[in-house]
Amino acid sequence: MILRGVLIWMVFLVFALSVNAQYYSYSQHINHADKAFDAGNYIEALIHYQKGTEINKDIDIDVLYNYAEAAYRTNSYTLSDSLFRIWIDEENVIDEHVARYKMAEMQLHQGNYSDAMVEMDIYLSEYGDIDTSLTKNINLYRNSAQWALDNDTENNFYPAESESDVNSPFSEHAPYLLDDELYYNSLKFPIEDDEYQRYTSKIMKQLEVADIPGTEHGSIISHPSFTPDGDFIFFTLGEYTDTNTIRCDIYYAPMGKDGSIGKSVKLPSHINKAGYTSTHPSISYLPDSSMQLLFVSDRLGGRGGLDIWRSKILNGFEFSDPQNLLELNTEYNELSPFHHEESESLYFSTDGRVGFGGLDIYRVGYSDIVRGDIENLGSNINSPTNDLYFFLTEDESQSYLSSNRAGSQYIDSQFESCCYDIYSADARLCTVDLQLLAKDNNTKELLDGVNAKLIDKETGEQFYNGIISQSNTIEVPCNDNIEVILNKQGYEDLIFDLGAMDGKAGQDNSFVKDAFMTPLDYSLTVKVINGVDMSSINQASVYVTNLTTNEVSEIEMHDSNVFTFAIEPDTDYLVEINKDGYKESSFEFRSGINDTNVERIIELRLLDKVEKALLSLGNAIPVSLYFDNDQPDSGTLATTSTKNYTQSYNQYYARRDKFKNVHIANSVNKLQASQEIDALFDNDIKRGFEKYDIFKNQLLLVLQNNQEVNIYLRGFASPVAASDYNTSLGKRRIDSVRKEFYDWNGGVLVPYIESKLLIITERSFGESTSPNNISDNASAPALSIYSPQASRERRVEIDEIQFNNN
Repeated sequence: MILRGVLIWMVFLVFALSVNAQYYSYSQHINHADKAFDAGNYIEALIHYQKGTEINKDIDIDVLYNYAEAAYRTNSYTLSDSLFRIWIDEENVIDEHVARYKMAEMQLHQGNYSDAMVEMDIYLSEYGDIDTSLTKNINLYRNSAQWALDNDTENNFYPAESESDVNSPFSEHAPYLLDDELYYNSLKFPIEDDEYQRYTSKIMKQLEVADIPGTEHGSIISHPSFTPDGDFIFFTLGEYTDTNTIRCDIYYAPMGKDGSIGKSVKLPSHINKAGYTSTHPSISYLPDSSMQLLFVSDRLGGRGGLDIWRSKILNGFEFSDPQNLLELNTEYNELSPFHHEESESLYFSTDGRVGFGGLDIYRVGYSDIVRGDIENLGSNINSPTNDLYFFLTEDESQSYLSSNRAGSQYIDSQFESCCYDIYSADARLCTVDLQLLAKDNNTKELLDGVNAKLIDKETGEQFYNGIISQSNTIEVPCNDNIEVILNKQGYEDLIFDLGAMDGKAGQDNSFVKDAFMTPLDYSLTVKVINGVDMSSINQASVYVTNLTTNEVSEIEMHDSNVFTFAIEPDTDYLVEINKDGYKESSFEFRSGINDTNVERIIELRLLDKVEKALLSLGNAIPVSLYFDNDQPDSGTLATTSTKNYTQSYNQYYARRDKFKNVHIANSVNKLQASQEIDALFDNDIKRGFEKYDIFKNQLLLVLQNNQEVNIYLRGFASPVAASDYNTSLGKRRIDSVRKEFYDWNGGVLVPYIESKLLIITERSFGESTSPNNISDNASAPALSIYSPQASRERRVEIDEIQFNNN
């Protein structure tokens, strides 16, 4: 699955611990330990060796070595180091250099870098010419220890913290966040009827097992990864080839919309090569929108150990022949590749490069793999032990990884480094304190009163809009895609790309940029304001015509209300200003000889018809729109309507005679009852509808002239039904009125709604505002349904309207 033996012995852990409750003699413990050791069951061996030494501390030198080796194989570094030190003090020991090698390695994995270098120097001076392979490793370890002591690598992340809600005393691996759900695999499930009472791994979704149809009982299911669209899951199925070795193949399965997993499919034989392991799948998009599979294998053709390979995914989930990432791989082990498309970065783990010890996580720009510009993620992510399975969210705000660092959960205090937990780390944002210094291009002197806009060219996000000076800084992200717009009266507008600022995430970054603005020899500044309240009017257009040459300079739909133009001295000009919904304005002037900066303030006033429409809309409030009993769409708790208001009104008005007949039949004064219904339908229901039609026409005129309008709707209902039903009914009535705005006049208002020039706001609904004297007796419909009093409660009101005149 990963390094041979790193995880495998975990499956024996719980079973092995059970021997603590049993009583054996010294020789029985040692015999059990030796058998377990020979079988590769190092946990069981370690426990029996420990029990034996508790009975008899004077143990055989070979037993002592196996005891130390079992502790080494289970990452029980403190115990192993002490046992090897006792062992090398014995006389006539064989292969002392191997113990010295392991002692040095364990110091590195515990983060004791100075002590590790001492041990490594001893090894190199006394045993360096004995075993070239071990000596090569020692040199790598020594370089790592020196590097770790000197390390000041950039920390792009805050310190990693344990995801305690998903971790257990067993091992959790391969975190992947999909739709805010954390997938991973956990090695904590006993295999039924297994001769060695081993444990297997299953994929988890948060705290629940993610069932995968078609997988055999007891299969070792691990390493979940998903296609970028989330439609397929890739994973590995492992099997024991002996008691201490697992071989893996890669599979995929479709994901249902409800999160269920479909039947799995095994990848073809050129990916799952017979006799070798294929594991750690990771799927990502390439720049040409095709997908690729990254995976790990020990097949021939690599650099050595476990290597990272890639295969392009073709149409129909066909896979190209895998290629080895030779420039990335080493003769050691490379694991858990993860291609983060948004940052075009490849993350992976390796024990073949200088680092903090064990497996470290590294990053390389995906297009830079050939150049080998590979960086360690730093001590906030990596530890002296093993760190792998790095995952980064799309927005780069949070990462996940798996590690057996100190602090991970464990089953017994002897095995503090045995078990892997999942950790997460928030990303440090990369920002720069930018100081923009605007200067005169002729004199090179600083300018004051310069307005600056900083905009992300891709997203359009505006980071800053205001005056800049020598004393203030602007915080901006570390990207190289920021456009700067500078303007100042008497100067040409200056627009330029800020470019790369070389910021480092998590560090205090600063950047100074000089911007040289060219002064205008002669300039005209026009400021456009509202002639009623003197507020600024943006989005106007100004046209300046040189009356001598007839050349026209124009600035249309300007974001600001300040317009600056270059002009010639001693020249006649015509200036015209217009904006939708406002009366046009113009003036002529002649530029002077000595007056280089001409400024004019122009007051615009609304068009008469727009001003009247605004006044009409304001005076129209409230507009009351009435509904038949239990309409629209009776007998449902739905909150949306199938009818617009015109449709509801027409059906309601057609029942006028029905209302009159029922009301007259239940009244003493028949003439008065008839007049009450006529008043209801003519003065309330019909007049409300007609007033609403006028309202929509006035509203369209206002919107056509670029006035922002916010309409507030309040729903009412008579209390004949239960309150929760009336709540839904009130919402349906509001939705019916809302549909009217969409359907009216062939949808003429829809573009204004979609552009948010017209906003329709819902306030309240239901019977809570009904007067107490309105009948709610469903058994007396003449009072609760057909009476004018109850009928007037079944309405939606446009009870407020707000304008923003831009």
